[in-house]
Amino acid sequence: MACISAIFIIDLKGKDDNLIKPIFHVNGITYCWVAHNNIYILAVTKKNSNATLIMSFLYKLIQVLKDYFKVLEEESIKDNFVITYELLDEMIDNGFPQLSEVKILREYIKNKAHQLTVKNVRIPSALTNSVSWRNEGIKYKKNEIFLDVIESLNIIISSNGTVLRSEILGCLKMKSYLSGMPELKLGLNDKLLFNRNVSNFSTPVNTNHLTVTTGTAGVTIASASNAINNQSTVNSGNTATNTGSGGTRTKLVELEDIKFHQCVRLSKFENDRTISFIPPDGIFNLMTYRLSTHVKPLFWLDINISKKSLTKIEYIVKAKSQFKNKSIANNVEFHLPVPADVDSPHFQTYIGTVKYYPDKDMLIWKIKQFQGQKEYIMNAQFGLPSIISNENKDLYYKRPVNVKFEIPYFTVSGITVEGTSPADGTNSLGEEDAGTDTGTGTGTDTGTDTDTDTGTDTRMEHGQNT
Repeated sequence: MACISAIFIIDLKGKDDNLIKPIFHVNGITYCWVAHNNIYILAVTKKNSNATLIMSFLYKLIQVLKDYFKVLEEESIKDNFVITYELLDEMIDNGFPQLSEVKILREYIKNKAHQLTVKNVRIPSALTNSVSWRNEGIKYKKNEIFLDVIESLNIIISSNGTVLRSEILGCLKMKSYLSGMPELKLGLNDKLLFNRNVSNFSTPVNTNHLTVTTGTAGVTIASASNAINNQSTVNSGNTATNTGSGGTRTKLVELEDIKFHQCVRLSKFENDRTISFIPPDGIFNLMTYRLSTHVKPLFWLDINISKKSLTKIEYIVKAKSQFKNKSIANNVEFHLPVPADVDSPHFQTYIGTVKYYPDKDMLIWKIKQFQGQKEYIMNAQFGLPSIISNENKDLYYKRPVNVKFEIPYFTVSGITVEGTSPADGTNSLGEEDAGTDTGTGTGTDTGTDTDTDTGTDTRMEHGQNT
C-alpha cells in the first residue's frame, strides 16, 4: 500500500490538479482519484473494473463524509478516523460498493459513542426491505416537499465575444419530509412532454436522449427572435400548450445523459414517461440531465488587467446584467483569481463589498441586488513583491472567474416543476397549493476563452412562495 501511495504522490507532485488525469495506469495498477478541499480520495484496482462505477462511488463517499463531518478536510478526517473506517467497512465489501444511503448508515454508525443492547441488535429494516432507501414508520406532523431545479450553464466565449459552445447541466434536488411510504408522481410543467421515441431506460445511468416539448408562451427555448428569453420566467399559470393547436408553436428540448435516483420506477417511466417514485427521507438528487443549446450569458464581464509598475497590478472590472430590467439578481458574487503572492489590496466600488482571500488567491465582489440591464464597475489594486514568470502568468490568466447569483422566477432551459402528487390520485399529502421559487448563478473566465457557469434553482413547496 505504501508503494501505491508513493507512486500516486510522485505523479501529483509539482503538477496542477487540472493537468492530471483522474484515471491513470502504472505498473498494472489503475488509479482513480478525486480531490476535495485539501484531501485526495484514491481508489486502486488491478482488474478491468467499471471506471464510472468507481468514480461515482468516490463522489458518493465524499457526500457521505460531508454529511457526517459537515466540513470535509484533512483535520476532520484525522479527528474522526474511527468513524471513517466504520463507514468504509459498511460501504465497501470485498472491494465492491454496497451501502451508500446516509439515512440507512446513520441507523448503526453514530457520530457519538452509542452502545446497543442485545435485544436491539438487528439488521436495519431498510436493508431487508424492497425499498432499501427508506425506513419504515417515518412520521411527521406536517407533510412537506421541497424541490429545487438546479442548472449549471457552461459557456465558452471567444475573445471577440462570440459564444463558441454552451451546455446546461441540470439536477432535480428534492427535500422530502413525508410520513409513511408515499408513492409520488412528478410533473415537469403541465405542458412539458417527453418524446416516446426514447431508447430503453433499463439502468439508473443512461446516455440516451430525452426530447421535451414546450410551448413558446410560458417556456421559450433558444428563440432566435428573443435571445434573452431563452431563460424564461417561471409562471405556472401561463404555460402554453404544446400540441400545436390554436396556432401555438412548439420547441423541442433534447435532454441527454439522463440519470435517475434508484427510487424512480424505470418500468413505469418506459411505459408512459411518468416519473413515479417512493422518495427517500431527507435530501436527495431525483434526476440529473444535460441539455445542449445556445444560451446567451446572463452576466457579461469586461476585465482589464494592467501593470501600473513592476510592483503593482490593477484590475478594472465591468459587470453588466443581460437579462430583463424587471428581474433582479440576488446575492451576486464575482470570484476573480489573482496572482498567488500579491499583497496590499486596495478596492474601490460604488456598490457592494470587495474582500481579498489570500488562502484562495481570489478576490470576491459581493452585490446584494443586481437589477437587469445595469452595469457596475469595480477597481482593485495589489502589490507584486515578485516578478511572475511567463509560465505562471499563462496559468494564472486561464483561471476562471466564477459568478454566483439567484434570480427569482427565472430559469435557463425552461424546464420547471409544476408540482408533485400521490401516484394513486388522492390528495393524501394535504390540501396545500404548490408554489415555485427560482434562482440562477453563473461564472466567467478571464482568458481568451471564457467559461460561464450558471445555476438555476427552482423551489416547489406546499404554500405560495415568492
